Amino acid sequence: MEYYRGILFLTTNRVGQFDDAFVSRIHLIIHYEPLGEPQRRKIWTQFFEKLEEERDDISVTSRARNYVLNDPEIKGVEWNGREIRNTFQTAVALADYQFSAKENKSEHEIAQLDRKHFQEICGMALQFRSYLTNLHGMDEHGRAFVAKARMDEHEEPKSTY
Repeated sequence: MEYYRGILFLTTNRVGQFDDAFVSRIHLIIHYEPLGEPQRRKIWTQFFEKLEEERDDISVTSRARNYVLNDPEIKGVEWNGREIRNTFQTAVALADYQFSAKENKSEHEIAQLDRKHFQEICGMALQFRSYLTNLHGMDEHGRAFVAKARMDEHEEPKSTY
């Protein structure tokens, strides 16, 4: 990496794990704040639009869209962009799989991405988050802070001088 000729983008949420030799080689650092509800809503919406533009073999029900955009529990989850993408792609894969396994399909029938697909995938994701929180006695932010992988967004940096 020392002699790489070009631009290399590295992303992480564990900046506290970088050693000083690595940090001294970084030219530009961009910090991103955690996503707020409006940003998460925009990302969900963009994934729905992209799916509808790129695929004509699956349709999105209004129930599916309404669930991830308006359900109070889902709106309150502090997903990051990667988690939204993974959840969306897995729900689409589930809808595709269930449609392919369906018997007696009509010739013009297509798969439908519905609320039940998101409920199942979001439910599993939230159960896993809850499991990790219970296992460690704290959420992801707390675990990262204790591991000194990153500061909590409300913690002020402390000088050692």
